[in-house]
Amino acid sequence: MKSHVFFTACRSLLMVAFSALPGWAALHAQDRVALVIGNNDYDEGGNFPDLDNCVHDAALIKDTLEAVHFKVFFLENATRSQMDETLESFESSITKGSTAVFYFAGHGIEFNGKNYLMGTNAKLQARSRLGEEAMDAETFAGAMMLAGAKSSFLFLDCCREVPNDAGWLTRGIKKRGLAELHVDGDIIIAYAAKPGQSALDGQDGNSPYAKALAKWLPSGLKHGDMFEKVRLEVHEATGGAQRTWETGSFLTPFFFSDSPGKAIASGSGTVPPVTVAPVMTDPKTVGNGRDEGALKTFQSRMRKVLLDHPNTANDLDSYRKRTVAVVRAMEEIPLDALPKDLQEAFSDFLVPMQTEAGILAEIPADFPYGKPDEITVWSQRVGRTNPDLVARVSSIPTLEQHIQTAGLKVDGIMAKYGIFIPDTNTTANPAQSAGRSPMTRQEALLAFKNQITDMVQNNPAPNPNAGNAAQMRYLKSLANRAAKVNTEGLPEDLKQAYEEFANPLIQIRDVLDELPDNLPWDDDKAMYAFGERLAKSDPALGQRLIAVGSLANDFEAAGTKVDQVMAKYGILVPSP
Repeated sequence: MKSHVFFTACRSLLMVAFSALPGWAALHAQDRVALVIGNNDYDEGGNFPDLDNCVHDAALIKDTLEAVHFKVFFLENATRSQMDETLESFESSITKGSTAVFYFAGHGIEFNGKNYLMGTNAKLQARSRLGEEAMDAETFAGAMMLAGAKSSFLFLDCCREVPNDAGWLTRGIKKRGLAELHVDGDIIIAYAAKPGQSALDGQDGNSPYAKALAKWLPSGLKHGDMFEKVRLEVHEATGGAQRTWETGSFLTPFFFSDSPGKAIASGSGTVPPVTVAPVMTDPKTVGNGRDEGALKTFQSRMRKVLLDHPNTANDLDSYRKRTVAVVRAMEEIPLDALPKDLQEAFSDFLVPMQTEAGILAEIPADFPYGKPDEITVWSQRVGRTNPDLVARVSSIPTLEQHIQTAGLKVDGIMAKYGIFIPDTNTTANPAQSAGRSPMTRQEALLAFKNQITDMVQNNPAPNPNAGNAAQMRYLKSLANRAAKVNTEGLPEDLKQAYEEFANPLIQIRDVLDELPDNLPWDDDKAMYAFGERLAKSDPALGQRLIAVGSLANDFEAAGTKVDQVMAKYGILVPSP
């Protein structure tokens, strides 16, 4: 049985063990809050017809946000007063530096340059009653920003056309679309349709906009790329009749999901990961009507980029120059004639690299590259005068994570088309530098296989129904064994892949060791309460526990790479 059975099982168990814990959700929800409203049923006798899908749309967005660990305030068929009441609770839950989201699906109108979101009590029969029936969208934007949210999103899926033309509707109120809001600060205002255009309600239970948001919001893309995917999907789904629109900006990229290609797991389940294309190396599959010349050119250019710029940087200046050079060279590679899946995967890989290169260009020469303790001191010092720079620099690990995952996807798709790029890493063998006779490669591979086999046979994973406590014991035991595996003499790609697999697992073990021994892992209510207490009593440990999510993502991506590299060297590990 191939090695991926073992590594896949380990990764799946790790994600389940942490992500599904209520205490984990409680910690993560401390800095992510959302208010979601869906209104279908409007008062009879008014000028607003009932809508079919808005409640369903709001419920879909609620579930999507909860899957990426937002605490969600949810209303359906709410009057103006109910919306105002819940806004107060929502605003009081926003903490300084947090992320806040508002989503509204229902009727909305533009009047005298303002956008009004209609409660279900709205009849729109007298100007004087507008304030009793609707709320200005800017009220929600202002509430999020005044409460201290670092990143705010205002989603307006409410550009439905008002069909009736009764009374004062013809004077000052636009029957179609919303006005563009202008709000200063770190806020993105996202419209289901561009100004002056109607948003479609959808024919199959959800609007095109809500469906696209639910698909791409947890994808792991940075916010700008996510909105581009939503725009293309809505445009295609509506035959070009609807074009989404966003205004506003952030200084640093925002990711709704900590995990590229998938949602963060919540207590209610997980969103399936994006499927990586299977590896197919049969040369018969390479042609198939595709431009083989373009594929060969791409392979040649990629090889040249990596051979011209090997990954040997050991200081900030070298790393910065290498990253910028690689990005510039990759930007010049022609993509137009490549298969669509390879174009998209390569673009998803290049975008975070471009972002990182831009951030690296801003980092001053005194940045203590490669020294974590000194970086903390530097961040505290520079953060007093330039917090935005510190925030951008702090986003680099997340960008690296996205680059790694996107790179694995590119590797898989390139292999599908018969494209292979040589490894350019040049790390010296530690055994050779110590003056000892290194093992032959075959001896090292056999020794590695025996160690992994021992890890599998003597440390069986618990039954998935055994409970969280059993899973925690297993993870700690697995990490202890993983730390002892000797990788001396292995091919560099396998050695590096295994270290990238084992290191986050060991770091997770270290966090577990900081937690109390008697935690009630299998008591959901007690664990949620523990998460809330920890966020208040020991926020530093709480943040380390939250960081386990990113470590788990590293572990998962690296495990996929180990699977591929082990198979490359013919290492088979029997199941326990």
